[in-house]
Amino acid sequence: MPNTPPKDKTKNRIGWLFCLVCLCFAVMVARLFYIMILDGENLQSRAISQWTHSFTVAARRGEIVDVNGRVLAQSASSVTISARPEAVLNLDGGEEESVRLARISDTAQALAEILDMDAQEVYDKITDSSRTTVRLARQVKIELGDEVEEAHLQGIEVTQDTVRV
Repeated sequence: MPNTPPKDKTKNRIGWLFCLVCLCFAVMVARLFYIMILDGENLQSRAISQWTHSFTVAARRGEIVDVNGRVLAQSASSVTISARPEAVLNLDGGEEESVRLARISDTAQALAEILDMDAQEVYDKITDSSRTTVRLARQVKIELGDEVEEAHLQGIEVTQDTVRV
């Protein structure tokens, strides 16, 4: 076995290192090509659906009066209480499974008491991960919305609404 001089070993190592760096660069370029060109449209649509949330905002309606100017119908303020199951479940929040399940159960129980609903029904609604938003109560009194907000329940939203009276 011939002994190669140290200079040749260094050149050999540098050559292999250069090949390794070129291979890593080629892999990164190929991955970027796949992400941006081949799968870009799919990833873009997934990002848009993940970050956008559509809902109807009810406009405040005018008063209906009779010939004498008496109010027959008018709009009053109310709230809609809804849940975002993905935020309620918070699967990548770093919580232990038992703590997460207890928090979700407590959330369902608190909502059931405030909204005068069955706790199991509320639990089923707020954990329905097939939907992005679940409406729990619509056109309820502002005081109930305030109670829900004061409870600071994860993934539960209170939005302004109007009701015709």
